[in-house]
Amino acid sequence: MGKVVNRENPCRYSLSADEVEHPESKWVHNPPGLDGLLDSGVPPTYWKVVGDDVEEMSAVEKAAVDDAAATAAKESIKSEAARGLVKALLKTIADVTGTPLSEVVDSFRDAVDGG
Repeated sequence: MGKVVNRENPCRYSLSADEVEHPESKWVHNPPGLDGLLDSGVPPTYWKVVGDDVEEMSAVEKAAVDDAAATAAKESIKSEAARGLVKALLKTIADVTGTPLSEVVDSFRDAVDGG
């Protein structure tokens, strides 16, 4: 058993892994810098694989990660708000027209799908 860190996504790691099940082409085995990162409390979000080791990202790299996360969160909020508006609109259409909500939803889906 050993410590492994995924080369493409360092947030995927294990402190007690069967190294045979984690090929070195995809996983760094027992990276020397891992213990220091864990001891200092650096979140895996800010780790990067360099060669056969794992290191803390630079301030610029961390800022880029934070910006991407903030953008994704904003987009998620916008998507959720849009879904809420569509639901309210479809319910209102059903209420006003007396059409069952399921039929209004089906018609909406057909229109969105180009049907």
